[in-house]
Amino acid sequence: MLDDSTRAQIDKALLMAKALYGKGHMKEAQHACNLVLRLDPANSAALVRLGLIARLERRLNEAIGHFVDALGVDPGNLFAARHLIASYREAGQPEKAEQLLAAWLRRAPKEPELLFEKGRSLLDRGELPAAA
Repeated sequence: MLDDSTRAQIDKALLMAKALYGKGHMKEAQHACNLVLRLDPANSAALVRLGLIARLERRLNEAIGHFVDALGVDPGNLFAARHLIASYREAGQPEKAEQLLAAWLRRAPKEPELLFEKGRSLLDRGELPAAA
C-alpha cells in the first residue's frame, strides 16, 4: 500500500509525463514514467504512457509490451487495448490485432474506438465497402 506522500509523487510525475508528452518531449516523459514505475511497478497509467511513447517512436514491439503489461494490471483498460490493437496492426501482426479486437468487440460492440479499429482492419485487408 502506498502512503499519501508516495501517491502524491506519483500523481505529480504522471501529470508531468502527460504534459511533456503533449509538448513532444518524449525522453523526459519517459523518464517521468520510469520514476512512477520505480515507486509503483504496477501503475497502468505509466505503462500506457510508455507504450504511447514507444508507439510514436515506432518501437512497436516495446509498445506492445507496455500495453500488454498495462492490460495485465487493468484488464478493462479500453484505451490500452485500442492502442495494443493498433500496435499489433502496425507491427505487421494483423492476426493478433484481429483476435484482440474481436474479443473487445464482444465486450463493447458499439464502442466508437473499437469500431474505428475494425474499420482500419477491414481497410488494411482491402475490404473498402465493409470498412466504410
